[in-house]
Amino acid sequence: MRNPNRGFSVLGLIVLAGIMVLPGCASRKYVRQQVGTLQPPIQEAQNAIKENAERIDAVDRRAQQGITAAQTAAQAADQKATQAGQSAQTAQTAAQTADRKADTANQGVQQATNRINTVETRLNSLNDNYTTSETQTVVCKLNSAVLSDYGQHRLREL
Repeated sequence: MRNPNRGFSVLGLIVLAGIMVLPGCASRKYVRQQVGTLQPPIQEAQNAIKENAERIDAVDRRAQQGITAAQTAAQAADQKATQAGQSAQTAQTAAQTADRKADTANQGVQQATNRINTVETRLNSLNDNYTTSETQTVVCKLNSAVLSDYGQHRLREL
């Protein structure tokens, strides 16, 4: 015996499968119409993407140029700073040398001052021990540095 429900079930499954499959198929004309309406926005998006990529490339080139210029300027500044440091070191060395020379000169001046004070003290003590006595005049011949016998005798007496 055949079950009538079974045939009805198989037929129902076939109809159900057909309903599901048939609406899923579209004609070429329908697909072209649908794709055709989407084509302009897709083209606009592609153009916008291309323009943005070009802008990004331009910005990247400018940024690379700026970075290169900044690196060059930094290197130049570093070289100038190194030169300034060397000049400062040279000036520092010259200043130290000048300080040493000034110290040496000050020591020499101090020693000379001490000697002068010593000589002045001696001179002052010499002047105090001596008194002037009589004065004598000794005459030389005109345009001559030779003393006469009389002049030599007078000097010996004094």
